[in-house]
Amino acid sequence: MYRIPDRESPWKIVPAIFAFTLIIGVLLFFVINNRTDIPRADRVSTSAVVMDVDRYSTGRNLHYEVFVRYTVDGLEFESTTDDYTFGMRTGNTVKIYYDRNHPFHVRVRGLPYETAVLLVAILFLGSIDLLFCRRLIGQIKEERKSKKPKSAAP
Repeated sequence: MYRIPDRESPWKIVPAIFAFTLIIGVLLFFVINNRTDIPRADRVSTSAVVMDVDRYSTGRNLHYEVFVRYTVDGLEFESTTDDYTFGMRTGNTVKIYYDRNHPFHVRVRGLPYETAVLLVAILFLGSIDLLFCRRLIGQIKEERKSKKPKSAAP
């Protein structure tokens, strides 16, 4: 049968690992989701239509090139970006940022593909960790109940 670890066991670090994983995941989500090389002062938001999505690989790495069409001050622009968001298809309308000074420079707003994969992995690992902690806490509670001295009958 499974032996419940004693108080000085390394198992008590599991909740700390869960908290650390969760904090790192949230920070990475916000850092990656807000990544852009367009300065905030020059960033303008608009809608664009996805004209095409090219997918290619270099060795083991998968890359995307997204062709978008959008309008700036009545002029129609077409540009490319490597910001592929999960589920992006030709004909979809997406939110983009473009540089006010260089309208051909665009970034797609939303959850990038890499961020979605990272988020799913962190949630998966965190849920496994949480289930493990819950089981461990239940075992510790049962051990404490079984060790309580029974009061003597009068």
